[in-house]
Amino acid sequence: GFTVNVGVSDRKVLAKMASDFKKPNLVHTLYVSEIQKKLWPLPIGSLHMCGKSSAKLLQKMGIRTIGDLARTDKAVVESWLKSHGGMLWNYANGIDEGQVVKEKPKAKGVGNSTTLANNAETEEEAYAVLKELATSVSVRLKKHHFLAAQISTEIKYASFRSVSHQTTILTPTAEVSEIYQCACQLFDELWDGEPIRLLGIRTTKLQDEEEPISLFDLGRYQEQEKQEELRREKEAQKQKKMASLDDAIAKIKKRYGDNAIHKGV
Repeated sequence: GFTVNVGVSDRKVLAKMASDFKKPNLVHTLYVSEIQKKLWPLPIGSLHMCGKSSAKLLQKMGIRTIGDLARTDKAVVESWLKSHGGMLWNYANGIDEGQVVKEKPKAKGVGNSTTLANNAETEEEAYAVLKELATSVSVRLKKHHFLAAQISTEIKYASFRSVSHQTTILTPTAEVSEIYQCACQLFDELWDGEPIRLLGIRTTKLQDEEEPISLFDLGRYQEQEKQEELRREKEAQKQKKMASLDDAIAKIKKRYGDNAIHKGV
């Protein structure tokens, strides 16, 4: 029940233009040798990438058809529409150096995010969402036989303020548990207690499943892991000091009353 038009040419932009000719279910050609006959008589607004504002300006300059544009000095057109005008002039003359991409480019990252029906206000609510996202990301990584060496967590608050944090892991992974654990750790470092509207997990620095890690990458990952371990130790020491402080405050209040001591604000 669907209709389709096919454009055939020796240039990508001309094939696109040909596919927009008379419809439906037709095949049209528009080779470079045919542009004067088939392309130039068309109104300027039908040129690929020529929007309403560009067409309106060109018409003010006396350019009514694609042929008018093709015969105008390119420098003059660029003085009106800058680089976009140069591109339109090229298209009007059938000039397009774009190559057909035969293979799908390798993904640079795999991720997933979700806008929550109700704002998350507790760690437990956020962790549950992160578990679902980690599962989804893991499935996609495994489907394409990727391992990820970098994981990031994104939070968008109810106020629409967004924050994100990322970390590089020593051993690239596609496992749910490892992605989830890392995402939760990043969440704990990011979250300031405000209601959460959106959560997301993204993995980058992808490598093929069978691809061995290079010695250069291994050294970098080890150094990053060392720095991360030092950061964790400092954080643990800080928490220990805060716990001791809270304990001391509690003892003073117990002995001398609740108003005996307060933390500075």
